[in-house]
Amino acid sequence: MKPTLSILSGEKAGEKFVLEENKRYIFGRDQSADLCLPEKKISRRHASLYWDSKRGEIVLEDLSSLNGSYVNGQAIAKPQRLKNKDRIQIGSYLIQLEVTEDVSSDSSIFNLSQPSFFSSSVPRKTDPGFLTFEESSSGDRNRDSFSETGGRLISGKLQELPLADLLQMLSTTKKSGRLVVSKKKIGQVPKANSTTDENIASLYLRDGDLLYVDYKGLYNEEAFFAILNWVSGYFALFPYRDFDFQPVMEMPLEALLLEGFRRLDEARASNLELHSQDTFEVELDEPLDSLKPEELKIFQLAWKQKSMSNIWKNSPYEKQKTSDIVRGLLKSGFLKRDKKD
Repeated sequence: MKPTLSILSGEKAGEKFVLEENKRYIFGRDQSADLCLPEKKISRRHASLYWDSKRGEIVLEDLSSLNGSYVNGQAIAKPQRLKNKDRIQIGSYLIQLEVTEDVSSDSSIFNLSQPSFFSSSVPRKTDPGFLTFEESSSGDRNRDSFSETGGRLISGKLQELPLADLLQMLSTTKKSGRLVVSKKKIGQVPKANSTTDENIASLYLRDGDLLYVDYKGLYNEEAFFAILNWVSGYFALFPYRDFDFQPVMEMPLEALLLEGFRRLDEARASNLELHSQDTFEVELDEPLDSLKPEELKIFQLAWKQKSMSNIWKNSPYEKQKTSDIVRGLLKSGFLKRDKKD
């Protein structure tokens, strides 16, 4: 068994570290911690991790920290045994445990006990199946690392790190470069300004700010919204300094994501198929005075008639408009499908 910690977010995003057998590691913001996480809301000695090789157990324990420790989104109140792919959250840091059966040494992964752990610019080889990180530097080290990574600063799979989470991570860590997102494996750097392939998009960042997006003849906001729903594929961040695109986007990333998710919700609602046998339950958690008159009429019909066939039959509007209103009521939560269906 070869347990490895992969840091997905925070200042050390992309770094990987292998655990030593039968050793307890302290996580916290104190510089003497085995895994130093320099963040105010993280306690000096926040949590501990222990790999018991005889029992085959890896156990995380919160050390009475102020803000708690989480595993897969759930706060832990007592020592918790971890399994492969579990995600630990401490402050804004997200750390994934990976366990393999390979017990051989791997110089591309640094041991937590080594002084180099505290360096944020150590070159490391890529892992094609997961997020990898490479800080650019100068001299022979940079040339060696460039050949190992193909020039990538960060690379990985969208299945492991969705685009929205990836962009938030790059924003938090203030990364710059050209982020290539592709439905196919990225063998080499695609030519800039030539992303006409429907499988490839380019997103340009400067100090964490998303400034320009290019995808299949679409640009900026529209290109961004077109690729936000990609749930599988690959990504790689390449160095890019010759930024001269116009116009650049002025909408901050948070606003872009909110608008993008709103559009995705609307698209899902508009594509919701309705059938004559569908029946609905009404929800009265929201005040009805927030509904438009036409929405209120259909809501009342759904309340009385229950079935979609009767709603269509008794609606004062044409079938398409009635269906659109029902979809809107489903989306806003005033209606929900009957669970008996």
